[in-house]
Amino acid sequence: MKFFILIITFNIHISGFGQNYKKSDSIFSEIKSLSQRNNRLIVESFLSNHTDSTYAISYLLLGKDKVRQFVKSEKDLSILEDSFALVVSAMDSIRRGFTKFTNLESTYDSANTKTKLQLRPEFMKLNRELGTTNPEYGRLFHSMELLRSKINRQVIIRLLSHAQKNGEILPTKFIPADELGQINETLEIKKNDITIETLYLRYREVLLEEICKKY
Repeated sequence: MKFFILIITFNIHISGFGQNYKKSDSIFSEIKSLSQRNNRLIVESFLSNHTDSTYAISYLLLGKDKVRQFVKSEKDLSILEDSFALVVSAMDSIRRGFTKFTNLESTYDSANTKTKLQLRPEFMKLNRELGTTNPEYGRLFHSMELLRSKINRQVIIRLLSHAQKNGEILPTKFIPADELGQINETLEIKKNDITIETLYLRYREVLLEEICKKY
């Protein structure tokens, strides 16, 4: 996949001068097709590994503002997002009476990014604790998890579909690095990557030949 960015950049540069290199364009099309296929296989493999209805994909890593704008543009997702906001608001009302939560939130708000990540397990621990002592909070927390998981999963599925239709590659920043490494080792993806690398080397040779002939 790392070669794809280089190829796209080079192809745009050449296209910008209105050139037409038929042989290299054909090789480029093969590379693009295989890259898109691998992108789809990677994302679908990740989704199939996480079918738990409460698993939340960190889709905001794809760009907070961009993704939120996308959610707003999808009517059904926008409705789910509104429902999610209402549930979170109800949870906040209950949490205000729980001193441990208010103290932790105060620390979280003033913390740096690294510290905030470290504090998240503590938030989960307090959520479970409060859910045990307050059944209504437990119900709300479970609803929040279900909604968040459903929204995030649909966002990834639809963004992948949009990318495939537009001949683009969906960034895989939302997949943990160790899991992405394991997925990339699967037979078909690895085989495609080797083919992409071979085609890329051929692409450079052919394109250079065509440029030399042209000038």
